[in-house]
Amino acid sequence: MQSRGHEFSPESFDTTFRGRDWLSDRVMRTSLRGPVLETLRQTAIHLFPPARHRYRALLTRNLAMIESICEITGGTHFLDGSKDAVRLRYLLESAFPDARVIFLLRDGRGQACSYMRHYNVPMKIAAKEWVHTQLECRRVLAAIPESQCLRVIYEDLCRDPERIMGEIYDFLGLDSQLGSLTYSAKDHHILGNSMRLREIKGVRQDERWRKDLNREDLAAFEAIAGDHNRSLGYHQSEWGNCSESQAHDWAGDNQGNVRNASSQ
Repeated sequence: MQSRGHEFSPESFDTTFRGRDWLSDRVMRTSLRGPVLETLRQTAIHLFPPARHRYRALLTRNLAMIESICEITGGTHFLDGSKDAVRLRYLLESAFPDARVIFLLRDGRGQACSYMRHYNVPMKIAAKEWVHTQLECRRVLAAIPESQCLRVIYEDLCRDPERIMGEIYDFLGLDSQLGSLTYSAKDHHILGNSMRLREIKGVRQDERWRKDLNREDLAAFEAIAGDHNRSLGYHQSEWGNCSESQAHDWAGDNQGNVRNASSQ
């Protein structure tokens, strides 16, 4: 990084698109909106000097980071697993217009359950966050050619990892023989989740939501995010600890509260 003109510290990568002042930060980090508002965002970034300078500096720094990692590891492809739709939009528009996007889909109840566990929040908040993230993903994917996006079903990946990974390698133009289903079999670079340092003995589907989510949790999810979950192909035929009729009863009893929560 220093050879490319950037100071670097493992404690602070400084690659997240954030402004250094309140206004720049608000403009750069606001959630993805429709085409008109996104055009206004780009206009604001380019017209407001602090935001413009910070935006360009972050693009340059991200590019230097990617080049440095590929150089050290001898890699030709860089996988960005940040899962940030705004970041993806910036990189596609300014640095990597031909980037390939892997959109991993999972039953929203499983993702919401994980969010509840990680952030210690109720289902109303987790379900709203899940819907918000899915809408952001849809907006950014709508702006790129279908040939640049591969939709991967989490449950399919867990059931048949060898086949799905083969499809991913083909999509990326990589030799599948160079990969491995044993996560610990390869060296890992400085970036990534701490799980990369643990021993993992195969791919296993996480379905803890089926036992961890109670009647109220499942019903709240259905009221807030059920329609969106079904649009992705996940039908409510299996309700874990809650029947479908119970869920709709709960939704009716809490209609006002749910409407307020989903519109925030």
